[in-house]
Amino acid sequence: MALDQREDNRASGLGLFCVLSDELICEILELLSAEDIGKLACVSRVFNIFCNEEPLWMKLCMQNLDGLLKYVGSWKGTVLERLGKKNIPKLTNVKLQFSGFSSMYLYRRWYRCNIDLSNFVVNVHMLDRRHDLSMKEFSATYCTKQPLLLSGLADNWPAMHKWSIDYLIKHYGECIFKVAQENGKKVLMNFEDYAFYMSQQHDEEPLYIFDPKFGEVAPGLAEDYEVPWLFREDLFDFMDKTERPPFRWLVIGPPRSGASWHVDPALTSAWNTLIKGRKRWALYPPGRVPPSVIVHADEDDGEVDVDSPTSLQWWLDVYPALRNEDKPLECIQYPGETIYVPSGWWHCVLNLDNSLAVTQNFVNTSNFQLVSLDLCPGYQHKAVARAGRLALQEHISAVSTDAISNAAVMVAKLNFQESESSFDVDFLARLVDHNKIYLVSNSVRSNFHLSQLLRKWLHNLWCFKRDLKDQIWKVSCSFRAKVNAPPPPLSPLPTHTCTPPEKNRGGGGEKKVVDIFVIFVDKKIACIAFNAKGLLQSVISICDAHNLPRPTEQEQLPLGNGSNPVFIVGSHVIKLYLDEAIEDKAIDAVASELQFYSIVKKSGSPLEQTIPRLVASGVVYNKEPYRVVTWDGRGEPNCKIRGKIVSESEDYLRARWNQAVLNSSYLDCHEDDVSAKGNAQCPYIITMKCEGQDFAHMREKLQKDHILYMAQVLGEHLYNLHDLPLPQMSQLDGKEGKHIGSQQNIDMVNNHDVRNHKVPEEWILFYQKLCGQHEHAIDRLEQWGCVPLHLIKQVEGYLTKDPISLVAVNKFHGKLLDLATPVWLHMDINDENLQIVLAQSDESVQQTCSQLDTVHGESSHDLKSCYILDFGDVCLGDPVYDLVSVYLDVFRGNSDIMKHFLKSYYRTFSLKYPEQLRHSKYILKLSYRAMCYTILHEENALGAVFSIWKELKTARTWQEVEQRVWGFLAGYEDLWNQMH
Repeated sequence: MALDQREDNRASGLGLFCVLSDELICEILELLSAEDIGKLACVSRVFNIFCNEEPLWMKLCMQNLDGLLKYVGSWKGTVLERLGKKNIPKLTNVKLQFSGFSSMYLYRRWYRCNIDLSNFVVNVHMLDRRHDLSMKEFSATYCTKQPLLLSGLADNWPAMHKWSIDYLIKHYGECIFKVAQENGKKVLMNFEDYAFYMSQQHDEEPLYIFDPKFGEVAPGLAEDYEVPWLFREDLFDFMDKTERPPFRWLVIGPPRSGASWHVDPALTSAWNTLIKGRKRWALYPPGRVPPSVIVHADEDDGEVDVDSPTSLQWWLDVYPALRNEDKPLECIQYPGETIYVPSGWWHCVLNLDNSLAVTQNFVNTSNFQLVSLDLCPGYQHKAVARAGRLALQEHISAVSTDAISNAAVMVAKLNFQESESSFDVDFLARLVDHNKIYLVSNSVRSNFHLSQLLRKWLHNLWCFKRDLKDQIWKVSCSFRAKVNAPPPPLSPLPTHTCTPPEKNRGGGGEKKVVDIFVIFVDKKIACIAFNAKGLLQSVISICDAHNLPRPTEQEQLPLGNGSNPVFIVGSHVIKLYLDEAIEDKAIDAVASELQFYSIVKKSGSPLEQTIPRLVASGVVYNKEPYRVVTWDGRGEPNCKIRGKIVSESEDYLRARWNQAVLNSSYLDCHEDDVSAKGNAQCPYIITMKCEGQDFAHMREKLQKDHILYMAQVLGEHLYNLHDLPLPQMSQLDGKEGKHIGSQQNIDMVNNHDVRNHKVPEEWILFYQKLCGQHEHAIDRLEQWGCVPLHLIKQVEGYLTKDPISLVAVNKFHGKLLDLATPVWLHMDINDENLQIVLAQSDESVQQTCSQLDTVHGESSHDLKSCYILDFGDVCLGDPVYDLVSVYLDVFRGNSDIMKHFLKSYYRTFSLKYPEQLRHSKYILKLSYRAMCYTILHEENALGAVFSIWKELKTARTWQEVEQRVWGFLAGYEDLWNQMH
């Protein structure tokens, strides 16, 4: 029967759904549960075809997957087995059909799932192939200019003759690797299961292994290869290993897998060596957006996202329609060959066979300025680096609309010459948003943990890559167009300035890995383009105002891992408060810290001997002539404060706990509140430099008895902190606030099913913090990516509905009647905020530690002192909150050390409930309170939890996590009574 004479069963089979396209029907089905799809498949033969499509069941499986993936031969079978269905019939990848129904959309998708790529050849624009290339020729012809294919670099690798799928099954079959779709989520599979999947799958977007941690999971694999000699200069080697972004990847995938069009993160260069199989590569030069690809540049945080079809779809649907002159550079990569991709080049990869490869992204002298420039805030320079002059034309939609129009205006103002290259450091530097010097907004995404790691990285390079002196200074000055003066001449560096990190081995990335430098941090992030010249001028002005020596050359770059820049100038530490998006809040932060120092001094607390000594404080204007105004935190600084009540009193009105009383939404940060020109003024604090080294660097040098004694000392210090007198809350009158006595009715808890709770003033700031973390708990856990999906779904049911109940000591018919007394909190006691001093000199520390006895007490005198640093986040709240970072970061989850700490802490963390409530349901266990604070912590405390206790990835409930992490606190009250 002719096709046009056949009965059309689509309309009758789909009913009212027949008005929808086949593609839309498939998208709707993806929103249903497996049970509903099973029922819908019984409605008609047409629905039966739609509901048995393997891509649909693959999507269902990946959306709801939690834990290890075990593929059973088909995606429908895999989903049904995970649902516990028994007697599943064997499912095969057959073409579903019956007379009277056809779908071009379903057929094309089926075709892509089953296409044979064995004859997928390259016809035009072949990539250069070279053998025995010299470093001189590579640097002159290819390094920053064009990609090439190299042979002979891996001839001596053990991997070349050892690695195969069977070999990896035999030796690493039980190892668990990260597996991903080309444009999808990452899951975990052991290699034996993944190899079975490779042999059975017929997917359009097959899963493939792309694992940056393979060297830790399977160390033997990392020993089977080495970085090719042409690419061994990597400036990321000057980072501490623990701080370096992922830098090497194991890449294993079946035919049809690969990487869609992308530019490598932060404009890094990359090499990729193929060990087994074949890969087809396509490449376009910087700024030449591939056909069908759309670039989005986010105006708020500078992130650049790319919308691209999969590599297979691009080659099948887009490539054939291109004119020869529009086609990319191409090549087929064979085993033993290494492809080099320079900074900024677009590339797309398709595996033609089962393929095994290793790859690495790197920064060298040639691309250092480009990489550093791409880490600056803003979006225009990033959009132009990827989309070229398309990003400067309003009628082209290569980038988001706002980015195009703003960039076009910028180009008109700067009068760029049309002949000027769009992928040029000086050209791109003029597009950097110089007004966004510091922070963009709270909880903003940062491309490199900029506020912390970039400063430290550049400082290390400043010390040890002296040939990069001029480039580092230019980078540190944010590529400002008017900054052309070179830094002062170098003088000999002291040998103790810093220690060059050990060189790293291994490889990097091939696909669109936007998370290489993307780190989600829930705490306020300073997105610093690191205006070193401006910061240095501010510090010089501060030094002059306080009669301090100016910074030496070695002291001209900020250092440390805090979110605010810190300069060590001789024996003094100058901390600039740039962490806050809103200028006023930076001043509030300084006022809070200054009130803390004032109370420590007035109370005569022994804590004064274990924290940095305050020298001076004030505000410096960030513009010439960099005027400095001294300020002790009381009243208002002698400068214009936008939108604030100016008080004549001498109290600490600007402290955050007072501002939180005035404003129930004090912690909220809106983009409209952020000055487009950046903060005009910057508050600062000067303290004396503490001797010793931070615990993060001393940890490995200390034996257990040293650490036990340090835990004892830290327990005493934390007790002294928590025992400080509370600040007197300001009595506020005015338009924004009024005298409210000891308690305030606040309406900020409406989103937490609480009404008219009376919260004492001293609790309000802490309560606001908890409410904010509670409201966004699921979003934060999803962003961190370390919490299993099933636990994320349970988190709202586990957390108390109202965070104030964590400190409530009395309840009656749901009304809060009484709260515990708050204490001073550090909020972030980590191993970098503890300064350890040994009785011996630093040079003898390692020798001394090796000779120590292991019995506590015999060597405790070797630990001279322990300082607590950085009170920039100081707050009033529940002392249990401080336990989270102490236990998980400082002691790394060691409960024995934590118990030693608790012995010297002369307060109880338990709430003192009335006798009649001692055994009621309202009583909250200490372990539960600690677990709630772990979830609600501003830092990613759960990342530490699931890193320390990896078995908790399979925990079924939060109660299991609580018991494993904080279970040692059971019976704490009885233990505390015995000790004290």
